[in-house]
Amino acid sequence: MTLTLIMKATLVMSAAAAAVALLRRGSAAQRHLVWMLGFAALLALPFVPGLWRAQSGTLATLVAAAGAGPSGTSPILWLRWFWLTGAAAALVRLAIAHVRMARTSEVPMAMTWGILRPRILAPAEGLHRFDLQHEEAHVARRDGLWQFISQLA
Repeated sequence: MTLTLIMKATLVMSAAAAAVALLRRGSAAQRHLVWMLGFAALLALPFVPGLWRAQSGTLATLVAAAGAGPSGTSPILWLRWFWLTGAAAALVRLAIAHVRMARTSEVPMAMTWGILRPRILAPAEGLHRFDLQHEEAHVARRDGLWQFISQLA
């Protein structure tokens, strides 16, 4: 079950990477959209009907057929705990970064920060016109929200 989901997620992100490679001469906005659609598809994978059924002959079926290991636990159970540990670590890292960013008053370079009400943060020496236009493009595309979604994925 979990292994099947991991394999399908790998295929989704491989397809996104291939599409981005084909768009290498396209705009950054086009490539960004493809990546964000890929990450959004990752979040939707657990809700796709029939996803959890392993078809015969798949790697998930072979691992499940291997049964319990020497300690009496299934390899799939270990894989689930491994994945959950990584997901928990990523969420903790995301929370720490959010708290640090909320407390900071100085930034080394221009950046956009925020999900619901994004704002542009600037270094003490100010912004150049190009930097301001660049950051305004990030705000217009709601990149903070998309980055948050991709980090959740």
